[in-house]
Amino acid sequence: AILWVAPRRFDAVFVASLSFAVIGVASIGIFVRNPQQHAKPAVAEPVHVSVRTLLRVPRFPLILGMSSLLSFFTVSDAFVYLLLQRITGLGLTFFPLLFVGTSTVYFLLAFPLGGLADRVGRMQTFLVGQVLLLGVYAVLFTAPVSGAVTMAAALVLFGLFYACTDGVLAAATSEVIPAAVRTSGLSIVGTSTAVAKLGSSVVFGLLWSWHGPTFALTWFAVGLVISTLGAVLAFRRARGTDAATA
Repeated sequence: AILWVAPRRFDAVFVASLSFAVIGVASIGIFVRNPQQHAKPAVAEPVHVSVRTLLRVPRFPLILGMSSLLSFFTVSDAFVYLLLQRITGLGLTFFPLLFVGTSTVYFLLAFPLGGLADRVGRMQTFLVGQVLLLGVYAVLFTAPVSGAVTMAAALVLFGLFYACTDGVLAAATSEVIPAAVRTSGLSIVGTSTAVAKLGSSVVFGLLWSWHGPTFALTWFAVGLVISTLGAVLAFRRARGTDAATA
């Protein structure tokens, strides 16, 4: 709306966003209070954790490696939206609506898909999310005749991808890590996937600059297909090992 009224005034967009963020943080600080504890909590013994210790936890190295590799072949939101803009010819004023579209789908479906993941399996749901991401890549490759169809399909699939993976990965990781070191394990997974996404953006940008967006997307699609198939096989093997042990 701001860009519609004042085209190219991105500074106004950032100021408005910052204002809402300040209001949100202020609301938490003013209105949210920790419940009072009437009984003095027992003092927990300090736990000394190392990465080496966590890597000995069964199935944790698999989740760590799999999530990091898949994150590397996940094209960042900005590049996906730039590709959509090139395909559909969307005007700069309406470009931010691409972010809104993905967020809306995620907002509507994150809760039901999270509940589904609790019933059918969190890692299965996470891997389904990778297939949905491949669907986004396929839409960007094929680009149906109608720009509106291309945009709607890409945004719905992208929102579904996030609904199947964002939060679900943390829940799946929590299943395999002992409670005493759970925060450390989640931090390691978060750091590893963030570094992978950073490298992903750099590599995708270099490939785009070298041979164009189609070339870059092709390599990432191939990498994601191979990584997803490898993750499925590794996960099935791990489940078979667990069943045999039990």
